[in-house]
Amino acid sequence: MSDKDNEELFVDDSHDESVAEETKSKPKKEKKPISDERKAQLLEQLKRGREKAKANREAKKASKDKQVKNEEPKQEMKEEPKREEKKENKNEYGQLLEVMQGMRSELSELKQMKLEKRKAKAAAKVKDTPPSAPTPATTKPKPVTVVEQKPVALPKKKIVARGKFDYSQYFQ
Repeated sequence: MSDKDNEELFVDDSHDESVAEETKSKPKKEKKPISDERKAQLLEQLKRGREKAKANREAKKASKDKQVKNEEPKQEMKEEPKREEKKENKNEYGQLLEVMQGMRSELSELKQMKLEKRKAKAAAKVKDTPPSAPTPATTKPKPVTVVEQKPVALPKKKIVARGKFDYSQYFQ
């Protein structure tokens, strides 16, 4: 078979012609003419929109410039207090250690008070219970008897040599 024969086998011309006819038969829709008043209104809206967008861009740019200018002096001012804070921090560190030690001693005192309260409650509970209250009866556990079961002999599987296996043993 030649290449021409192959092309003829796979080309379907009937579909292409029908699509071409459909596109030719549909007329294009004409645009409605716009009146001069409407054109003027649309142009005015376009100009106003562009002016507003430009004003917004400029305002945004100006606010960014202000932020950059405001940030620079703050950074310079922050460097000086940091040095002062470091000196103060050394003094504050000693103060914090004292506060921590005070808190630790308070905590240990509170723990001691809590322990004393618990002991007092336990002693009061023992005193409040009447001596005539019945004591819970102790039950003796029953002895467990061990039951021995006889082992069950499972049938041995029959294995046949050379890869052949008889499944009849399972269907008896």
